[in-house]
Formats: sequence, structure tokens, C-alpha cells
Amino acid sequence: MVQTEIIVTVGCDGGSLTIEGKHYGDTGWQFRGVRNEMALYDDFVEDGKRNDIAGFFEKTNSFVSLREALKLFDRYPYWVNMYVVEVHPDFVDEVVAEVRSRGGGSAEARWRKALDRRLRESQFTGYERISAHASESNAPELNVGNSIPNSKTGSLVRGVPGSSRQVSQLTMDAPPSAVGRLLREISWEGNARRYRRGGQGQENVLTVEVFQALDFLPRTEFLGRIISSAQGGSRATLKLLAEQVEELTFSLLPGDIALASDPPKGKGRFTLQPDGILQSPFVYCMLEAKRIKRSAFQPEQLAKEFLAVLQEAGNRSGLLFLVLPEAPPVSVTKCGRLALREAVTNWLPRVHERADGEFPPIAHLCSAIDSTLVYTTWRRIYEEVEDALCKFSSPDPSVNRSVRRLANSVLDAINWHG
Repeated sequence: MVQTEIIVTVGCDGGSLTIEGKHYGDTGWQFRGVRNEMALYDDFVEDGKRNDIAGFFEKTNSFVSLREALKLFDRYPYWVNMYVVEVHPDFVDEVVAEVRSRGGGSAEARWRKALDRRLRESQFTGYERISAHASESNAPELNVGNSIPNSKTGSLVRGVPGSSRQVSQLTMDAPPSAVGRLLREISWEGNARRYRRGGQGQENVLTVEVFQALDFLPRTEFLGRIISSAQGGSRATLKLLAEQVEELTFSLLPGDIALASDPPKGKGRFTLQPDGILQSPFVYCMLEAKRIKRSAFQPEQLAKEFLAVLQEAGNRSGLLFLVLPEAPPVSVTKCGRLALREAVTNWLPRVHERADGEFPPIAHLCSAIDSTLVYTTWRRIYEEVEDALCKFSSPDPSVNRSVRRLANSVLDAINWHG
């Protein structure tokens, strides 16, 4: 029996992507892709009836080239930002070269740092590298050709490039807490003096203080209510997001999302930094919050975020959730106040031209703007939290006090920053 070895594995909450390899002596290596989301299987069992596991565990046909096999991962464009679980020592340089071609020097540096750390850990503990033996595992042997997409749940990457427990957006070096990620953002600004008053009026500080508390509060009664009361967008998608609010993966300040891995020369990096990401198996929601006092969007900002939502959502419904100081129209730098749709369409052709993804034509994209963009205001959040607090009741006095403390922290933060 030819031993099956792990060539490279990356992971996120709920699943992993793997390239397995077998070495056949003189004929060389053969590789195949594996998508494993069995951790999510029980979530889709209805009334005790077991579902077909093909939507949660799949293997592809074999390739003689590792480079060709790695192209399977490209169905998930930010696989280079997932957790680096394992890389076969004989293929480190080849794998890292593919990472660099997709994510640039910063992605390569992160991978090498992760691999060096794992090497030091294994040397410290004395454990040898353990290869996976797929033929000896309990995993089902399924061959579904050369596709890795999940027909039941959409995209594998939902637990983030960015939640605290999933990666579509978080790298393994990112702080696990929202406060830690806020400090990371501040460290790059180079002007700590502006935070001497506790960051009063600063957008990221306000966002973390409010939404971290909303994450901890009973979600159905508080965050779900805020989602349901939002204006614009697809009402069906908002309703679905609110219904799934208890199971959402919620990440604040998740890091960069790239719209182009190799932007045109002289154009610089083509990335954006969302304020948060809320994900369920069926909805991908990007959060963009503006500070309460005077603020404005950059000219291309909403067009980039709109396109990024479509890119990251995959087969799921997508929402761009805006938290504004007041109802639209919104201020756009050097362009005055514009309706939300206009703030996207004015710059969408230019953003579309620079992005890497396989997006539909501009006319088709424009037809999705109204169903994708939703908004609320800080005042509306205050009112919803205040009303929800009045109505909340638990038979446990300790729970009531805990909820009151968290809800009041939201109200105090909005008042203080405003």
C-alpha cells in the first residue's frame, strides 16, 4: 500500500482544505484535493435524519502537478489567509512560492513564520512529524471529479478572511480578541496622542465598544433586533440573518481583504479593511461603521466594499451593513452628499476593472446594489438597545444584572463618542 501524506493543509472554523499526495516510486507523485467540513455535519441534520455527507466531505481526482492541485484551493480566494495547519517539508518552497504568487510578500512571510514556529514547537516537544494516512482513517472515500465547492452550505470559508474563530479574514498571528485587534490597528496609525482621551470620537474605538458588547449580549433580543430594524437591502436576507443571529460567526476588525492579488504596476495594493464580518452558512454580511461626528467615505470605498461582499459571499446572500451618523445621503470626500446607490455606481467601473475576481458585467452588478446595501444609524442602535433592555427579563437576577451592565455599556459608548 502506498502511503498517503499530507502535502499542505489550511483550516478555519468548521473545515479544512488539504492536498494529499502519494509517491509511486519512479513514476513520481500524485496529488488530490480534499475538502472536509464534517464538523458542520450535525448542524444540518433535520429531525434525526442523517444527510448525504457528500456536501461535507469530498475528494477530487488526482493530479501529477502540485501546482495544478493547488488551483483547486483558488475556489476560496483567501485560502492563503487561513490557518497554516501543515506543510510537507519536501514541498515547503513550492507551496510558499504559490502563496507568494497569490498573496505577495506579506503572505509568504506569514507562512514562513508559521512554519518556523511549528518546527520549533515540534523540536521542543520531541514529537516527529506525523503524516496522515487517509486509507486508514474513518473518512469516507468520495470522488467527485475536480471540484471542491460545497453544494449544501456554499463557501467553506465562513468562520472569516476574519473572525475570531474562523479565518476568511483572520491570520494565525492576529490577536484573538477585538481589543487586541483594535490595538493592532492603532499601532499602525503612528499617532497614539489622538487616543489620550480614550479614543473619544474615533471610529474603531466606538465600533469595538458597541459591537463587542452586542456580540456578548443575548443576540436574538439585541443584535437580532438591530439587524431586523435596518433600512434598505433585501428584507428576506435581513430576516434570514436575524433568524441565524445566535449561530453567527462575528469578527471585529478582521484585517485586510484583497480585491486584486497582483494589481497593475503603479496602482499599489487593492485592499480594504472592513470594520466587521458577520457570517452564517447562508449569509455573508460586511460591517462598515462611520463615527458619529462628521465623517465621509473615500470615493471608491463603497464600490470596493460592495464588490468585496459579492466576492466573499460566494453562493451565500451578501449584505453590506452600514452604520451611519445619520440617514443617507452620505458624505463622500470631495464629492458632497450622495445617495448610497450613486456612491457605489460612480466608481464601480473603475473598481471592477482593477479587481481580480470573475465578476458579472457592470449592468448586472448595478442591479444587485439595492438588495445588498443596508443601513442603520447610531441613534437607531441606541433606541433599539434601550427598548430591548426594558423588555428583557430573566428569572435569574444575575443574568438580568449582567445584561443590564452590557446594554448600558452600549448606551454609554454611543453617548460618550457622540
